[in-house]
Amino acid sequence: PYQTALSLLEQRGQNENMAGHLPTSLKGLDNALCGGLPFGVVTELVGPAGIGKTQFCLKLSLLASLPSSYGGLDGSVV
Repeated sequence: PYQTALSLLEQRGQNENMAGHLPTSLKGLDNALCGGLPFGVVTELVGPAGIGKTQFCLKLSLLASLPSSYGGLDGSVV
């Protein structure tokens, strides 16, 4: 059966592992994204060469793996 975007969003909110956001520590970007990058979705970064996509991904990996006492998520990064 098909699902609407609204039903998928509601399911995501009910699943505790999927609820929330990873703050990027960039105030303007976090505001635009309503709190950071959402959990449980694939986010694609696009832009010209040399703009900082790889550096941004490395920073997000660090933020996700930092202990919560330092503002991270105590997570693992693949």
